[in-house]
Amino acid sequence: CLIEGCERSFPRKSAIESHIQTHLEDKPFICPHEDCDASFVRQHDLKRHERIHSGNKPFPCPCGKGFARGDALARHRARGICCGALAPRQD
Repeated sequence: CLIEGCERSFPRKSAIESHIQTHLEDKPFICPHEDCDASFVRQHDLKRHERIHSGNKPFPCPCGKGFARGDALARHRARGICCGALAPRQD
C-alpha cells in the first residue's frame, strides 16, 4: 500500500485497489446498529462486522471461548495461551 503509515501488501492489483478504498472517506455501507459508527467500503465487510452485534459466535475454541469470525479464532489459537492453542510449526 502506498498510503503513509500502512504497511499492507497484496499479491494482485485488484486487491490493492480494493484496499486503497479503505483509506478513503467514501464508505457507503454504514452499520445500522445504534451506538456504532462503523462504516465500510465493501458490503461484505459490513456483513462480516454485523456478526459482532448479533452475538452469534460460530467459531468455537476447545477452551470454550467463541468467536464471531474465523480469523479471530485463528489469532486466539496462535497466541498459544489456551488448551486449544496451535502446536508450533516444525520446519
